[in-house]
Amino acid sequence: MGAPDVKLEKWFKGKSAAIAITLDDWTPGQAMLGADALMQMGLPATFYVTLHNMQMRPSYGHWERLQQLKDLGYEIGNHTMTHPDLTQASTEQCIYEVNQAKKILDSHLKGAPVETFAYPHGRFDAAAVKQVMHGHLGGRAFSPGMPKGIGKWPEHLNYYADKFFYDFANSEKDYFSVSQFRVNDDVTPEHIKLLMQRVMTKNGLVPMVFQGFYDKDYSLDK
Repeated sequence: MGAPDVKLEKWFKGKSAAIAITLDDWTPGQAMLGADALMQMGLPATFYVTLHNMQMRPSYGHWERLQQLKDLGYEIGNHTMTHPDLTQASTEQCIYEVNQAKKILDSHLKGAPVETFAYPHGRFDAAAVKQVMHGHLGGRAFSPGMPKGIGKWPEHLNYYADKFFYDFANSEKDYFSVSQFRVNDDVTPEHIKLLMQRVMTKNGLVPMVFQGFYDKDYSLDK
């Protein structure tokens, strides 16, 4: 029997670019509102879990909810134990924050192990990358010098578009500093449209980071 024909494409079905939806911290709003919204729209996403945040609502069935999401095909990622800036952490703290969080997530959730990591505050250095490389396939971060929020738009558009050019990494370490775009309150659908129009010309990848999800009383993710 001959080998099957194989066609290599940069993105699925020849698409020009890709968006990855990620939710950082595992806040109550993400668990209760964000997850439902994604399921209703049929959108895939990754939930990066900070274990300490489960204490914000300890009576909520966090592990049951995470297992439900994982069973539905959502990725569960590592976002440390307590969300420290790893560039300011000691070697011992960095090892604890990264390894212990992954160990707990893997021990509580059935199925494939946790494979990706999101650096708290988007900050990383060589020591943090070295630690994350043990047991993970990739890490997501803010590129050095990246504007926080929209800033001068569209002047920052070129900067963002260049950061999201993705050529499947030149080295293994490149997979552990994948650039992300934070969707703050000042980001509008028009901003995202303009960004993606530029990124599509570069066959780019844009991990979009969402954090707070609010109910009508703003009581969940204050």
